[in-house]
Order: sequence, then structure tokens, then C-alpha cells
Amino acid sequence: MISEGRELLAQLRAWWASVYAWLAAQQESLYWFAGGLLLTLLAVLAVRLVLSRLVLPRVLRRGSAGLDQSLLTGLQPPVSALIFLIGLRLSLSMLKLPGGDWGRIFSALVALNLFWAALRVVGVLDDYFRKLTEGSSRHLDRLLVDLLSRVTRIAVWLIGLTFVAQNLFQLDVAALLAGAGVAGVAIAFAAQNTIANLFGTITIVSDRPFTVGDRVRFGEIDGVVEAVGLRSTSIRSLDGTLWCVPNRQISDSAVENISSRPDLKHVFTLNLVYTTTPEQMRRAVAILHELIDHHPGCAPEKPPLIHFTTFQSSSLDISVVMWFAATDFPQIQNWKQELNLAILERFNAEGLDFAYPTTTIYLKEEKGNS
Repeated sequence: MISEGRELLAQLRAWWASVYAWLAAQQESLYWFAGGLLLTLLAVLAVRLVLSRLVLPRVLRRGSAGLDQSLLTGLQPPVSALIFLIGLRLSLSMLKLPGGDWGRIFSALVALNLFWAALRVVGVLDDYFRKLTEGSSRHLDRLLVDLLSRVTRIAVWLIGLTFVAQNLFQLDVAALLAGAGVAGVAIAFAAQNTIANLFGTITIVSDRPFTVGDRVRFGEIDGVVEAVGLRSTSIRSLDGTLWCVPNRQISDSAVENISSRPDLKHVFTLNLVYTTTPEQMRRAVAILHELIDHHPGCAPEKPPLIHFTTFQSSSLDISVVMWFAATDFPQIQNWKQELNLAILERFNAEGLDFAYPTTTIYLKEEKGNS
């Protein structure tokens, strides 16, 4: 035990002697190194002072304090770190350091610093565009910002890690990418629905067939879009059911955006009895014009079409085509109810009778022997 302690003490003494000898030989270089390091710290401090005391006040006076100020504030740490790395590299070049590929290590540190700066820029831009879309109804814009932010962050991470792996660890990136390509094919095959949904999201964001709050008709689903996510779109049907439809299905199908219509066409037919006289028929058409021509819900640029059109088997038909200047479903239903009640009241007051399917049977009495 005592011998092992003495041996360890002898090794420490030998190590210290070699370090002392190296320090004695590098005495002048160490002075230059310390001076260079001091100048580096002063340069970092000067850059930070210039950015905070000169550049930022000018940006504020120019009135572009939003994005410019955020970028300058976000890039201060990476810029300071880059200046420090350059000064440290120049200072270390004055020393004769034993072994090691210091140039490769320095390149990797610079790459990591640039990688850090790129991530901060992405973060600043993400916050800026999120604030632009905050509190607005443009949900697709917020979704686009989120999608671009994620894709950009992943791209920055991949580029940064690839550069560091190639320069610091001297890995064969080409071989890694080839292997990753084979694995990527297997992963893509297993997650093909997820990838299809992601591309469906990109299609929805770029084409904008609808936005949150629009009423759409998609296959058997008729409802209001509540949310558009990276995988699916939530649609609240008119009966209150919430449908979560994969975005790949929406991008591959026809979607009818009812809310984007400038008006809503309403067609109905009134059936009057066959005992209606020509004068009564003209009066019925005139009443409909009185009620519909100046209706507050009708589109002014599209006058209604009201005509006595058909002799049916059990009725005389008046065809009415009109356009409501709105797409709000509850409001249109209220207008329909008010119009139907007004028609019913006016027709009853005028003695105009509505027809219903009837069958008339004629009986012929045959004279025969009693």
C-alpha cells in the first residue's frame, strides 16, 4: 500500500516537472496568449456595446423596432461567441500545444456556433410571425407558420449535425446518408399515411380551399370547420357531431365551400288548386313580387324569378327562384320562415287555396233491368 502511494507520488512529481518545463519554455508565448485573450474579451465587449448603444437606438428611431430589434438581440450571443472563438484560435496559435487536431476542433466549434445562430434566427422569425397572426381568424396562416418553423428547425438540425459529424468525428456522411436512405424508405413505407396527411396539410395551406369558420360540404359531411391541424381537419356537422377528417382525404376529394358563395339560391314551388281563376293567379304572382322583390335578405343584383310555370295533374304551379345575400345557415332559415308565414297570411287573406294531391273518381250509372 505504501509502495503504491510512493509510485503515484513519483508520477505526479514527474508530470508536474514536465508541465513546469513546458511553462518555462512557453513563458513568452503565454504572455502573448494572455494578451490575445484579453484583447478578445475587449473585442467581444466592444461589439456588444456597439450593438446595444449605437445600432439598436438607430433601429428604434427608424421605427422598425419589431423584427430588427428582435434579430439584433437574438444574434448578440452567437456573434459574441464567434468573435471569442476567432480570438481564442489566434491566441492558441502562439502556443505550441502538444498533439491533437486543434484546427478540426475549432471548425466544429464554429459550425456549432453558426448552428446556434441559425436556430435563434428561426426562433425570432417564428415569434414574429406568430404575433402577426395572433388574435386573427387566419388559422391557416398560423398553421403555415407552425409548419414552416418545424421544417426549418429540422433542416437546421440536420445540416448542423452533418457538418459536425464530418469535421469533428470524420464520419463518412455519404455512407451514412446512403444507409439512412434505405432506412428512410422502410420508415416512409410504414408511415405512408402520416406522410400523406402531411402533404395534404401542405395542399390545404397553399391552396386555401377553406379556413376556420367556413361551412363546407365534403362527401356526406356538411358542417363548419373548427380547426385545421397537421394531420386532420375538425368539422362540426349541423347536427353537432364532430368529424376529424384526415387531410389526405380532403386534398384528394372535392370540397364545396358553402361560406365562400356570395349568396344562396333558394328554389320553391307553390301549388294552387285548379279552381284558381286567371285573375287570382295574376294576383298570386303579384303578391309574391311584393313580398320578395324588396326583401332585406335578397341579393339586390339578382332579382327573383317568379312565374306561373306548370299545369300539374292536381295543381297549378308557381315557380319561385330567389337568392339570399348571406351564407349564415340560421339566418337564412329565419328568413325562410318569415317569408313562408307572410305568403301563407297573404294567400289566405286573398282566398287563394293551396292544392294537395287528390284523385277524382267519376261514377257512371248504368241503366239496366230493375
